[in-house]
Amino acid sequence: MDFLAFSEVFFKRFCFFGINPWYRKLGKQTEGKKNVEQGAISPIIVTIMLLVYWCGIIISFFMNHKANDKISAISNIIQLLLNGIALTTVLINVLLRFQLFDDIVMGFHVIDENLKGVGKSLKYSNSVISSRNIVIAFGSYLALSICFDCYVVIIKYEMAPFWYWVVSTLPSVIYSLSMLQSMFIIAWISTRCNKLNALLRFDSQANYLRALPTVQMVTGSMKGRIQKSLDLIKKVYTIMSDICQLSHNVDNFLGPSFLATITAIFAVTSIQVYYIYVTSVTMNVLPESSGFTIWSLLASLNMVIMNIFLIIAITTICDRVNTETIQILQNFSEFQINKEVPAELSIWLHPMISHMKFTAFGFFSIDYTMLCGFVTASVTYLVIFIQFYSIEAEHGTTSIIRNTEKGQAQAFRSIMD
Repeated sequence: MDFLAFSEVFFKRFCFFGINPWYRKLGKQTEGKKNVEQGAISPIIVTIMLLVYWCGIIISFFMNHKANDKISAISNIIQLLLNGIALTTVLINVLLRFQLFDDIVMGFHVIDENLKGVGKSLKYSNSVISSRNIVIAFGSYLALSICFDCYVVIIKYEMAPFWYWVVSTLPSVIYSLSMLQSMFIIAWISTRCNKLNALLRFDSQANYLRALPTVQMVTGSMKGRIQKSLDLIKKVYTIMSDICQLSHNVDNFLGPSFLATITAIFAVTSIQVYYIYVTSVTMNVLPESSGFTIWSLLASLNMVIMNIFLIIAITTICDRVNTETIQILQNFSEFQINKEVPAELSIWLHPMISHMKFTAFGFFSIDYTMLCGFVTASVTYLVIFIQFYSIEAEHGTTSIIRNTEKGQAQAFRSIMD
């Protein structure tokens, strides 16, 4: 099994959700030519789905489901719009950049073939099993979360009609799976960088190069071994150049999705943390029909946990790639002890690795600095929400979570009684 066969198995797990368009291989793979073709039905399905979805959002604005709590009403609208933008960006981005997706798949294939040439083959059978287990575990948790949210919002408290619940829940499902797929792609890059580092650290020829004295004259028997080592270093440099180009393509491909998704996750997390605060404060004061119960608290808490996991996971994986590439650069620098090693290799490699990073379409980098800013901004907005909540004249007359006219009437009658 090569990477093309592995990727076909892997990406088909996400095609059903529109995160990747349906595609088929064009027979024998040839470098430099188009190797996969986008299915004609994908754009039609995505277009119809988005039209229906945005019609649902527009209709929801004319429903009498706004809360008396103005902060909650505005927050619901913000969540709907940002989630809708994230969903649209994820689905449209894949359709418009399908050729770039093809380049990424072929980039991995070329790198793996070159790694095989230096004795560092990857075991795809293990990758298939591990990726399947991770997808199943994550998908199971996501499915349980959706069922629990549906039970709380639709069945137990009847806070919203089913179609409105679908409109508000569908984007989080799609962009969560999109983030999971992005984690896999970036983790694959990290794995290949790790293979190169293992080659540079432990290969006998590389160790021989590191131990050579800094001399101009060497014996005839040493020249052959030096040449083999130099050939190895040049191959490693070629592979690393391909990885840098692949990372650039991945950054271009995932950038728009990262920007829309992380923005939506930030807004939804901040709002849900505010909902947790309000629910905790009013849970023992208002009647159960108001919706401020332990069930709604758990629903919001589950959403916050999921979003925090996605942000921390993608940040950690991106940082791991950065760590591996820095180590590669250090290993190349060590080889400059020997004057026989071409210095231009490190000279050209340094700027390539320096620009090897993953960003949200260039607006900000996906790293721990972003994570710190995410936490800081969330706390800041939570404080602002609480301050506005404290000066709001009326509280508790409606359910904060996706309230409808029916939910408002029930809550109002309960409080009046």
